[in-house]
Amino acid sequence: MRAFKDPQEQAIWNWLNGTATRSASDIHPSPACMPSHRPARPRTPRQIAEDAGLVGLFPPESTPLAVERNRTIAYLLRRRCRRNEVGPLADRWLAVCGTFARMREWAEALGPRSVPAVARLRDEGIGLHDLDVRIDGIPARRRLRNDEAVEQIIAALRMLREN
Repeated sequence: MRAFKDPQEQAIWNWLNGTATRSASDIHPSPACMPSHRPARPRTPRQIAEDAGLVGLFPPESTPLAVERNRTIAYLLRRRCRRNEVGPLADRWLAVCGTFARMREWAEALGPRSVPAVARLRDEGIGLHDLDVRIDGIPARRRLRNDEAVEQIIAALRMLREN
């Protein structure tokens, strides 16, 4: 065993070699061993949003519209929409669909950035169930996701309804 003049060096050497002995303070910590300050409190969602630069996106009030908007913004952020576009995009979605639940159904069907197409389809009275109709063997939903013109889809669905 190597001997050091400095007791701290000796303690470190013993610990590194696995020959350190446990003291009573290691087993039962005393108040003197406790940290002098309390650990930091867990961060609030508001603090996390501030650090991420999302403070201006979430309105502070908790009105039903604000709650719907917050849920819509959170959904759009999870769908990889850019931070600078989620606020206006959420407002447009809620103007077209009214609620988060309806917005989510349409966004999952056509994509999170398809607000103009959804607005046009809803104006024509076309619902989600109509998107499963096949036009020349391809569902309308897939055609819209592949950027086919909304007007063409609407015209084709009208022709199929008439026949």
